[in-house]
Amino acid sequence: MSCKNLLKLVGGGADLVTYPRQLHKICNSLYQYGVGSKVTRSIWGKWEEDCFYTITKVSKPGMNSVKAWGYLTFRGKTTESPIRLRSSRKSQWTLVEN
Repeated sequence: MSCKNLLKLVGGGADLVTYPRQLHKICNSLYQYGVGSKVTRSIWGKWEEDCFYTITKVSKPGMNSVKAWGYLTFRGKTTESPIRLRSSRKSQWTLVEN
């Protein structure tokens, strides 16, 4: 099943790509809390190179919070091991379409 079809099933797919949100709102709307998905921050749009996280693990300590880990690809360079996503409560996150 493609990512676009999955977003239609879960709901709110267009809003997750278009409008910046907090990370927990994106993760709650995706299958398996978005593990395997790519997310980016809106402030990273100023660079031409790819800047995004590929989510590998999600922990939900509460209803309005999320702890997530993933591989950071920043300006075309990817980290070797997963790191924790920072600033998850800021309303700057969007889903990256494949």
